[in-house]
Amino acid sequence: MVLVDRFCSNYPDDIKFITYKIVNITVCSQIVDEFDYKKLLQHPGSSYEPEIFPGIHLKLDKSKVIYIIFRTGKVIITGLKDLSSIRDYCNLFDYEIRMKFI
Repeated sequence: MVLVDRFCSNYPDDIKFITYKIVNITVCSQIVDEFDYKKLLQHPGSSYEPEIFPGIHLKLDKSKVIYIIFRTGKVIITGLKDLSSIRDYCNLFDYEIRMKFI
């Protein structure tokens, strides 16, 4: 709600919002331990096209949530629909990738 209010404050006072819908939440994180970037490329849900984009795109389930992992260890999770799912998808990444695969 605060973000919507801040957005509306950039416009004249007679503009008001009636309803809003969250369509995408993006989360940024960092892998703090060493990880094998090349091994991550072998994950069945990964795709990597360095000519187009420098990060690995990774899907871990059938949802529209995509993890983007860079060589630096930065992880971007995009496609989330509600705030309560942030922790679940961070835990899924931690368990499925860091604990089982890397």
